[in-house]
Amino acid sequence: MFMRMLQVKVKDEEVVRLGELYAERIIPALQKTEGCLNASLIRSVRDPEECISMTLWTTRQHAEAYGRSDLYKQLLEEARPYFADSSEFTMRLSKDLKLEYLPSPVEPELKSYAIPEKNSATPLLHDATPYVRIASAHVKHDRLREFISLYNETILPILHGVKGCRYAYLSESVKEEDQLLSVTIWDSEQDAENYELSGLFEELQGKLQDTFVDVLQWKMQLRKQSGATVVTSEDSEAEMFSVVSSKSFL
Repeated sequence: MFMRMLQVKVKDEEVVRLGELYAERIIPALQKTEGCLNASLIRSVRDPEECISMTLWTTRQHAEAYGRSDLYKQLLEEARPYFADSSEFTMRLSKDLKLEYLPSPVEPELKSYAIPEKNSATPLLHDATPYVRIASAHVKHDRLREFISLYNETILPILHGVKGCRYAYLSESVKEEDQLLSVTIWDSEQDAENYELSGLFEELQGKLQDTFVDVLQWKMQLRKQSGATVVTSEDSEAEMFSVVSSKSFL
């Protein structure tokens, strides 16, 4: 199975309209696209302007064929009016030779992830699934298989027993070789927050810490000593998303 995540900034006042476009136009189009299993538009709780179109595919080939298709380009253009303007500006001369400063369009960022066979049960989202939690981590190259084994054999059984956790799966980045995502789907925001507040996330992260890059290990150790949060480029991050629109095609 394969996951495709298209991340974009959306004007705050346009999220509802984008959700309508997604439900009425994009989902039906994807439903007819070979290999697409599920399509969901999710919105960051921390940054409400950040939205992600998350689609699941039977194979990488199906996902990449869609990415090259005229349909994808057409749907992207239909959604573009809802995108937020960039804080960067382009300078150009107008027809009457006056300087103009125009906001540069914000281009969506595409990330692709392979979902190992051990997670072969399809993690489908529906409108009734209100929250998704995505945790990312960078792992030492020579400890990648160890991380995956620990996640499947130790972390998953614990997550499946946490109240409100409907589904959990691990995915591997296609472009960033040592980056992985742990995606969990929750019954409610409160259940996901309770998981955070319980300390279980940090406990599970501790079981994996020897496989993390050295910068992250240093950060975790420093936090234990000082209680401070240290932000690094190699940090592991977790973010919550609400589901704007979603449909399973199975």
